[in-house]
Amino acid sequence: MHASTPAGPASRRPAGSKPFQATARSLFRVEPGERASVAIMMAYSAAAVGGVLTIGYGGVSQALFFSRLPASDVPFTLILPAASIVLTLLLYNRLGSRFRLPPLAVGSSALLMLAGLILWGLLIAGHGKSFGVVAAIFLYCETAASVMILQFWTFAGQIFNPRQARRLFGLIAAGGTASSVLAGLTLVLLARFVGVDNLLLVVAGSIGVCGACAVALRKQIPVVAGTRPGPRRQGVAAAPASVRSLQAKDRSRDSPRRPACAAPKPGPQLLRDIRAIWRSPLLRAIAGLSFLVSLLVNIGAYQFFLALQIHYTGRGPALAEFLGVFAAWTGLAALVIQLFITGPAMIRFGFLAVQMCFPLAMVATGGASLIAWGPLWAITLTRACDPILRRTTHEASVNALYLPVPAELRARARTVMEIVYAVTFGLAGAVFLLVQHTAPGWTYQYWSIPALFLAACWLALLLWARPQYVRALDESVNRRRLDLAGLAIDVTEDTTAQLLIRTLNSGDDRQVVYVLQLLMESSDPRWRPHIEGLLTHPSPQVRVATLHYLGREADPSLHRQIAALLDAPEDEVRAAAIEAMFALDSTHAIPVAVSQLDHPGPRTVCAAVTGLITRGNTEYVLLAARRLKAMLTSGQPAMRRAGADVLGALAGRPLDVSALSIIVGSGHKAPVSTAGAPREPGETPAELLIGLLGDRATRASAADALARRGQDSVPALGALLDDPTRDSALRIQACRILDRIGRASAVQILLRHLTEPDERVRAAVYQSLARLQSTGTDVSVDKAALDGRIMVELRRCYELKVWHADIREQDKDGLLGDAINERIERAIDRIFFLLAIRYPEHDLARARQLLIRTAGQRAQPSGYHPARAMAIELLDNLLDRELGDRPAGVKLLLLPLLEAPIDRLVEIARTRLDTQPKLPSDRLQQLAGNDDPWLRACAIHRIGTLEDPRLVAVVTAALSADNPLVRETAVVARDRLVASAQVLAHESKQSDATEPLSVRRHPRSHQSAGQPVSSCGDGDAADD
Repeated sequence: MHASTPAGPASRRPAGSKPFQATARSLFRVEPGERASVAIMMAYSAAAVGGVLTIGYGGVSQALFFSRLPASDVPFTLILPAASIVLTLLLYNRLGSRFRLPPLAVGSSALLMLAGLILWGLLIAGHGKSFGVVAAIFLYCETAASVMILQFWTFAGQIFNPRQARRLFGLIAAGGTASSVLAGLTLVLLARFVGVDNLLLVVAGSIGVCGACAVALRKQIPVVAGTRPGPRRQGVAAAPASVRSLQAKDRSRDSPRRPACAAPKPGPQLLRDIRAIWRSPLLRAIAGLSFLVSLLVNIGAYQFFLALQIHYTGRGPALAEFLGVFAAWTGLAALVIQLFITGPAMIRFGFLAVQMCFPLAMVATGGASLIAWGPLWAITLTRACDPILRRTTHEASVNALYLPVPAELRARARTVMEIVYAVTFGLAGAVFLLVQHTAPGWTYQYWSIPALFLAACWLALLLWARPQYVRALDESVNRRRLDLAGLAIDVTEDTTAQLLIRTLNSGDDRQVVYVLQLLMESSDPRWRPHIEGLLTHPSPQVRVATLHYLGREADPSLHRQIAALLDAPEDEVRAAAIEAMFALDSTHAIPVAVSQLDHPGPRTVCAAVTGLITRGNTEYVLLAARRLKAMLTSGQPAMRRAGADVLGALAGRPLDVSALSIIVGSGHKAPVSTAGAPREPGETPAELLIGLLGDRATRASAADALARRGQDSVPALGALLDDPTRDSALRIQACRILDRIGRASAVQILLRHLTEPDERVRAAVYQSLARLQSTGTDVSVDKAALDGRIMVELRRCYELKVWHADIREQDKDGLLGDAINERIERAIDRIFFLLAIRYPEHDLARARQLLIRTAGQRAQPSGYHPARAMAIELLDNLLDRELGDRPAGVKLLLLPLLEAPIDRLVEIARTRLDTQPKLPSDRLQQLAGNDDPWLRACAIHRIGTLEDPRLVAVVTAALSADNPLVRETAVVARDRLVASAQVLAHESKQSDATEPLSVRRHPRSHQSAGQPVSSCGDGDAADD
């Protein structure tokens, strides 16, 4: 049981769960294993956003700056923080490459707390009107907010996977949104009774809470293979054992020990990180979004600050109250969006669709500001887009976009993006300062025009970012695959040549064979002396590989050395010697081959027959054809396999008519069929091979020969696949061979069987088409037809899920449930084959492997493995919601199959597919009459163990089934039912005669559905 098993603990709710917990789980979508992480992250968010950002940056710093400094200093609110944040984050980035996240977060929190206390002391000492102190406080609050929020989202990215991010990022960020409401109200009260200066103590305390949360989150970060946090080290890719061994020997002999991979490029850490980010299209898209959001926020903030300067000059407490009310209302609106819109919207529409909320809102409010020409209410609405939408939908979704990026690069990229954000702030402030001095007529109302343009650019960038996100998911799913197909070794390079020569003279058989395979395409004469000596090597595998190499040399002087191996005791060595002799000189090889035709070694005879047919004259061809006929009809499986290999080796060579008539003619013993009874020989070599395909002993050789014959085999394979009376195993083999042939005619035959009734054969058809599609073969399938087949398979999955749910209470031994689950897995496999055909540019076979491998694995407290989450997220973004019959589209049906509990799946089947549950007895009765022999046998076995006499009739009907397993199982079940009925009847008679009424009822309680005892006798009589 793999994908059908719920990935998380959704189906394992404790029996004693409290009602409010179930309500919270339904409302907030928090699984039991996630509660601790979510609670701590919400507290972290509350302290970072409410205490540091809202009270610190949104209250203290702005109130002091705008009430105590002139309007000409407003651009410095953008320029100075940019410089401070860039320097801070550069230092943070360097420390982040050396320390794990939790200690780094705790240390930075402690330093920021100390800095806050020092600044508070300066305010108390009477320096509150100094530009330096006020600017330092502004820089401190901005920097502290940036670092705390950066650390919060870095923790979120390490703790939660993409599927959890859809559900939980909006919720954990809601802690900060809710705290900003409370902070806004607190700001109003504290500004009146405590004073603005003392609010710095609240900021320092909030930073301390962030540090405490970082300590608590240490155990919540999962340690997954390949993503262990810590100092970065260069990884070493796995290589074949032979390659590793050669590398190790080379290192030990020629040089001191050194890393297997190149050292990182020198240069500053920031430049290396920027290069790594630039190589990732997704990170480039996120960088573009960061740049645009920074400009939009800057323009909105600059307009807002100028409007506040005009209305609140010299009125610091009133401005603090206004900012508090603004924070309270925007925080309340953001809280509603965070709790009820962000999460559901990301689940339903995805991260990128949610990204559109903020730019669309900026377009609306910017347009309203231009129309009304910038009154305070319009500018306030534009500014309100930041806390209401940017800090809710945008931050949750953009931080989720990082998740397909490797964990180490993700952490560094976040820091670089914050630097980009801060630098953009500084550049915008410089532009504002320049415009303020060079174009005094350009009032704050005009800034709505560039804001509209930037919002339009944002929307265009999102269209480009979506395929980059899907591509990053695909790369994440396939990240740990080692591709050796493109590995090339330059064997002519001097150092490599010396290493290979030493290996040829070594005693390791496997390494020698590996080097000979490497040298097959090389004609360098330096190898010849070393390879000729291998003809006397003790290993037969080495001698065979040496003969193959020398055979391509076509040097007649080697004839005597090779002929000496005709007396070798190993059959494969003699065969390789004959092949090499034919390659060197056919004239000398033909008499040798004739002498070997009656040799008992099948490989030797195979090589002799093949050489005579391909190199001999008519007389020798006919002689070899008669020997081949005898091989194909031999009673020895090894000889029949050798005959099949000959037919495969003759692929592409036209046979003499007389020889062909001998090979396929009658009058000889026919090939063995699947059932062991002889079949009449076919009229072509391909039909002969089809007969051998039915024999388990010759199946692999026959399949290989059919594939090598290519187009000549296609008609025979098509006829086999078109015949529904042939054995399913043979038809499956036909699909696989057509896949290997890969011609357009083979594809057309496979496409004819998209609606094949036999599920196993249909799966082989789907798999072959998917493989052909992945290799670049044109598989032109109508998408509507393909979607229809996907829906058929999905309906089959849900039908099986309902069956499993109906019988799970009765399935004590699990045999029937396992049989159903196995068929569910097969159906899901078929769905993935079809999806691979529909989306050939993505490796969905790898995604399926991850889903199988990670089913039930726990890498996080919630039990949801990150690799599994990445595969499901890839599917979520690939599948179009409208696929299939509306409203039950492919996406709405497939994703729950992979991550929802069985009760939810039964509900989906009932409401969307009209598949209704049944009583266990009714479902067992249905399964006992199923067409699937194994499923039917398991159901009959379960009926026998239940001892329910009402089901005797269905067991009796199975006694005449065609399948022997079903018949035997029915006999055993019938005997158990009869015995049970007799025992119950006997116990009932005894208890009725001797026991009081309370005891006489006991035997009846053992019967299903409260059947009276007399019914057992009726069932017994009916069975007799």
